[in-house]
Amino acid sequence: MLYVADTHTLVWVLTNQTRRLGSRARKAFEAADRGQVVVHLSVVTLLELDWLEQAGKLAIKESLEELVRNLSVVPGYNLVALTAEIILRSRKFRAFDSMDRLIVATAEEMDCPLITADAAIQERNPVPIVWD
Repeated sequence: MLYVADTHTLVWVLTNQTRRLGSRARKAFEAADRGQVVVHLSVVTLLELDWLEQAGKLAIKESLEELVRNLSVVPGYNLVALTAEIILRSRKFRAFDSMDRLIVATAEEMDCPLITADAAIQERNPVPIVWD
C-alpha cells in the first residue's frame, strides 16, 4: 500500500505524539517503519518542517539534513519532488492553503490516499483520506 502524508502527521511521528494520529494513520506509519508500506513525503513537507523549526514551533532530535538522510535509507519512506505536473494539478485545490494544495495534488498525482487530520481537507475529501 502507498500513502502520502500531510505535514502535521509527520510532525506528530517525529515528536513522539503518535497518540494524536487516527488509528489507521498510526498503523500506516508503523507499517512504513517496518518497510511493509510506503509513505510518500512531499518536499513541501520538508519546507514546512524547516519553517516550523526556524519559527521555534518545532524541535526534533535530528537536523533536517539528518532527517532527510535517515528517511532516504528507510524503505518505508519516499521523498517526492515538486514537479510542474503537481503544481498545475494543485490549481484545482485552491480552497486550501498553498502548502496543503500541493500536498493534496501530490496525493492525487501519485494516486495514493492522504494521511491527514486536517478538517478542511477531510470535509472536501478531494482524494481518499486515511485517518480513523
